[in-house]
Amino acid sequence: MLNFPAKLNHDNAPMIRDHGIAYLKSLSKFADRQEVDATPLKEFDSSVLAVLLAWLRIYPNMIVLNPPPKLAVLVSVYGLSDLISFNKS
Repeated sequence: MLNFPAKLNHDNAPMIRDHGIAYLKSLSKFADRQEVDATPLKEFDSSVLAVLLAWLRIYPNMIVLNPPPKLAVLVSVYGLSDLISFNKS
C-alpha cells in the first residue's frame, strides 16, 4: 500500500509522484483496487492533487484512506470529486 509522507508540497511532489508511479507499475493489473493511506499527511498544498492524478492515470481504481479534512476540501474545490475516491476509517 502507498502511504503519503507527513509533508507534501511543490518541493517534494515530483519525488513522491515518481516513487508512487514506480510502485503502482510494479503491481498486478488484475488487482481490484489500490489504496493510498493519507493518515500521515499533515502539511500539504495543492501539489497533492497533481500527485494523486498522476497515480490515478496508472491505477484508476485507487482509493484514498483516512484523508485529512483539508484534502477533501481541495478535491471538492478543484472539482475532482468524481475522480478521487475517499474511504474514511
